[in-house]
Amino acid sequence: MSDNLSLQERRIRAINLRRAGADYRSIARSLGVSVSTAWRLVDDALRLVLVDGTERLRQIEGERLDDAQRALWPAVISGDARAVDVFVRLSARRARMFGLDIEAESEVEREMREAYREQVETFLAGFAVLPPKPRTPQPPEPSGLRALEPPT
Repeated sequence: MSDNLSLQERRIRAINLRRAGADYRSIARSLGVSVSTAWRLVDDALRLVLVDGTERLRQIEGERLDDAQRALWPAVISGDARAVDVFVRLSARRARMFGLDIEAESEVEREMREAYREQVETFLAGFAVLPPKPRTPQPPEPSGLRALEPPT
């Protein structure tokens, strides 16, 4: 089937199948290509904005998560441990997809970077070369004979 379609047509068909909820294995089967090629076709379509673009796909994925969450919610409220686990995973997926965790990660990264910088500065301070102490001038020793010291 893929021989009869142009690259652009395969990209459009792949992204439309993905939007409809098809996984990459199903897209590959439908287009007669490998799974990695199916993934690349979808990725290329999103990059080239052959369709509404990444934001539209993100919106569709978000709507699917909303539907799944609504279906799960009664079981979550009733305390079903398995439903709670699935809900937590859905929430984590939503956070990744919409970048909700980015702020927390950047705060942690900033704190780690500052702590590392302080440790490096402290370490390097131990190797700092101090300027030489100024010497107090010493009177020159007499050449030949040493000065006699008074007996004690």
